[in-house]
Amino acid sequence: MVSDYNIKFVNKEITPFGGLSLFLKMLEKSHFEEQLRSLEMPLQGSNRGYDPVKLILSLFAGVWCGASCFGILM
Repeated sequence: MVSDYNIKFVNKEITPFGGLSLFLKMLEKSHFEEQLRSLEMPLQGSNRGYDPVKLILSLFAGVWCGASCFGILM
């Protein structure tokens, strides 16, 4: 469980990863991963397949960080 954060303005430099902690806290509090796991997702037919929930969470993280171009390599 993520502890509560005290969010306030400070006149100091921060890392570019500061927003990721808020993103992860939002996902945990909304139980997003549990909701995704309750859906019927396609099963991976290979031991090299990726967990669909991890792919969706990765996509959301990319969008949160400002990604604007997505491609699929086959």
